[in-house]
Amino acid sequence: MPQYFTGLFALTLPMVEALSALMVLATPWRREGALAMFLMLSVFIAALTYAAAKGLHISCGCFGEGEAEGTAGLVKTILRDIALLIPSGFLAFKD
Repeated sequence: MPQYFTGLFALTLPMVEALSALMVLATPWRREGALAMFLMLSVFIAALTYAAAKGLHISCGCFGEGEAEGTAGLVKTILRDIALLIPSGFLAFKD
C-alpha cells in the first residue's frame, strides 16, 4: 500500500470493522455485515500469508502488545483469522 494511504486506511478500517459488527448484530443487515467481515478477513489472511512467505517480521498489534513476533506470530495470527473467517463465511453464504 502506498505510504500516503496508510493514515487514511488506519483511520477508516476500525470504523468499517465496527460498522460490520453492528450490521451482524442488526438482523436485517446480518448477511451484508458478515460478507464485509469475510472479505476483510480474507484480505488480512492474504497479506499476512504474503508477509510470512517473504520472511517479514511484522506484528499487526490486533490483539494487543503481547503478540508473538516473527513468523510464529504471523502463523498464529493467520490461524486466528481463519477461525474468525469460518463463522463469518457461514453467516454470509448460508441459504
